[in-house]
Amino acid sequence: MAGELLRVRAGIDIFAVHYAGNAPSNTAMMRGDVAFTFETMTTGLAAIRAGQFRALAVTRAARAAALPDVPTMAEAGVPDSVTDVFFAVIGPAGMPRAAVERSSAALQRGLRAPGVEERFRDTLGLEIAFTSPEETRRIIASEIDRWAEIVRISGARAD
Repeated sequence: MAGELLRVRAGIDIFAVHYAGNAPSNTAMMRGDVAFTFETMTTGLAAIRAGQFRALAVTRAARAAALPDVPTMAEAGVPDSVTDVFFAVIGPAGMPRAAVERSSAALQRGLRAPGVEERFRDTLGLEIAFTSPEETRRIIASEIDRWAEIVRISGARAD
């Protein structure tokens, strides 16, 4: 979908090659079977640092702390093409509010422990941001709406 967003926002004609995961996609990149790929920081950072891949841009709204010299897509000339990957901790529907608050507090304590944030950033390229359960629901709803628009505009479909 990041490729479809690039195609739509940049107005370029690219052909998407779909792989069953990052490993086959990365192998295709290293063999020269594809011109470029979209890769998450968690799986691409090591290859970038090892010189196997060259990061052209990050798809975040701001530059990544782990790759401060790599421009954002907007800085590279493709505005409105943010595809920031996020992780959310979720529980079952109807989870009691008290349990949600206890779980959230425990998670925040663990992630704020000395060295954890630096390790996430430096090893995985992840930047920790905490949101409330309500904000997380809003983000997920917004992402569903946003990507539905890209699917509609691009004509993308599941094959």
